Amino acid sequence: MDVSVETTSDLGRRLKIRVPQTEIADQYTEKMKKLSKEANLKGFRPGKVPTHVLQKKFGASVRSEIISEAIQKSLTDALTEHALKPAGMPEIDGLNDQQDADLEYTASFEIYPTVELKDLSQVKVEKRTAVITEADVEQTIDKMCHNFATWHEVSRAAQANDRLLVDFERHITGLDEAPQSQQNIELELDREGILPELPAALVGKQAQEQVSIEVQYPETWEDERIAGKQATLKVSIHQVQAREVLTKAALSEKIHPNQEFDEAKLQQQVREKLERELAQTIQNGIKENVLAALMEQHPLELPKALVEQELKTIEEEMQRQANNVDYPDYYSAATLKDMAEKRVVLGLLVNAVIQNKAIQVDKQLVRAEIERQASAYPNAAEIVNAYYGHKELLAGVERQVLLDQAVNALLDEMQVEEKTLSFDELMHAPKNNEAKS
Repeated sequence: MDVSVETTSDLGRRLKIRVPQTEIADQYTEKMKKLSKEANLKGFRPGKVPTHVLQKKFGASVRSEIISEAIQKSLTDALTEHALKPAGMPEIDGLNDQQDADLEYTASFEIYPTVELKDLSQVKVEKRTAVITEADVEQTIDKMCHNFATWHEVSRAAQANDRLLVDFERHITGLDEAPQSQQNIELELDREGILPELPAALVGKQAQEQVSIEVQYPETWEDERIAGKQATLKVSIHQVQAREVLTKAALSEKIHPNQEFDEAKLQQQVREKLERELAQTIQNGIKENVLAALMEQHPLELPKALVEQELKTIEEEMQRQANNVDYPDYYSAATLKDMAEKRVVLGLLVNAVIQNKAIQVDKQLVRAEIERQASAYPNAAEIVNAYYGHKELLAGVERQVLLDQAVNALLDEMQVEEKTLSFDELMHAPKNNEAKS
């Protein structure tokens, strides 16, 4: 077998491979001999089928099978010989498989980029922290009483803290598409993130009224198709509902039925809940900053095949989340591609860190993470057993823990600058991926 390697770009490679015709012929002869002993054709005794009959009936398919196997084997051998690792399925072209000639073809592909980890000792990352106060606990209890409120229909006009049962019809200015409609939507007029034009127009309205509202979507609106655009919303009100906020005793009963109300115990339970959320938020924040710093310090050229594969994975994930609605249109093609590229870069860099530092998944940390996730459910022990009884679930946690271990290893190299915020500031802070060197 003869192999030549051509570099077509930084990551692009093309192999020209030639397999001697004698190898193909020898394999053909061997397969036909075997077939002659096994063939069972009508009109012939087993093992007595003439060679020319076998060749006429099976020759083409046998040769095609041999060519396919020869390409697969020769390509695998060539990649191993030249220490090449394709980042995607090689593209085979220029195939010459004439009967009396050597087998020749080319295989084009991209290789994985070489990742050389840099010294990160001068890189600074920010770690945001906070302390939970008694006021934070009380504020959270108030929010929980508010969020767990019950609703009842009223016959009066809508007030600022009411909930409306409505139908929406939306027409986006500048988009050539039919108006979109939604039925029986529960709209809380004081909900955080609601377009300010809605409560302004709906307060004072009653059931059975219809309202046409001109709105302006923020430039930061998550649905990029309509971000920054104007729209007309036609709202049909079916019901006006008033909120009945829970008392602390009712909240305690809802969280822990059939237990005697103890305000101090409720405060302690809420504090523990906030401490878990705070710890997770701090961990997620520093993880984002570390990974952002890692990417900033290691710009990589990416194989197109890996980006396309990751883009397909993202779109499939979004389809499942949206129950088969065309959810990928929610983001622009450029945003989806950016998401895919970021995932690929992180995957390559984190794998390099894991290999470079010989990190092995810590089973004790896996157990602790499973127990942490299970603690949110009343049947925590059953949840833990379910994880260990399901290979895919367990593997997912192991990957998560391995990533955390890699992040902690990187943190040991970097300079961490702590910034203390209030609990509310930290929990509602925008993502901060700053890295300085």
